[in-house]
Amino acid sequence: MTAARSRLPYAFARRAGVIDAGGEPEARVLLREGADPAGLLEARRALGLRLLVEVVPAGEFEKRLSDTYSAAGLALAPGSAAVAAPCPPTTACCAT
Repeated sequence: MTAARSRLPYAFARRAGVIDAGGEPEARVLLREGADPAGLLEARRALGLRLLVEVVPAGEFEKRLSDTYSAAGLALAPGSAAVAAPCPPTTACCAT
């Protein structure tokens, strides 16, 4: 799978067990096996699209979650705030 920009915040995807896998006019979403399907209601509201749901095993879900949010530097969804920890002064990024 190619990493896609998710339209759902990472914290929600992880907690609810729902990943936005893209698509229009219907959103393809992955639902972690055993997750509460109520998370689909919030995903539907947030995406504003009809959902095509694929239930995936927990291990595959974790891999896809990681791929979706980290492969392209997407650990934070658009609009999310982050506090960057300063790097130690001995690392190359902080060398002057």
